[in-house]
Amino acid sequence: MDSSNYLITFSVVNDLQKEEMLKLRPKLLKILKTRLKNKIIQINIKILPAGQLNRKPYLPKEKFEYMAKINPNLKLLRDKLNLDYD
Repeated sequence: MDSSNYLITFSVVNDLQKEEMLKLRPKLLKILKTRLKNKIIQINIKILPAGQLNRKPYLPKEKFEYMAKINPNLKLLRDKLNLDYD
């Protein structure tokens, strides 16, 4: 049995978040092990720079920039039609 299949990794952006997760880890592990009936689950917490977190675009500007990465013609269209994000 490969123990890496039972490892849950939480990504946080700073030491404060990591400390809070470390405080919560024992309680969370107890709940997961009980409800999933799996005694070998482990939780790992690692710090990632904010730019590396998988964050979905939320604001209109973020959505536009994300779509423009996929299709650069959107910026050209926005400029030609003199559009804004609203």
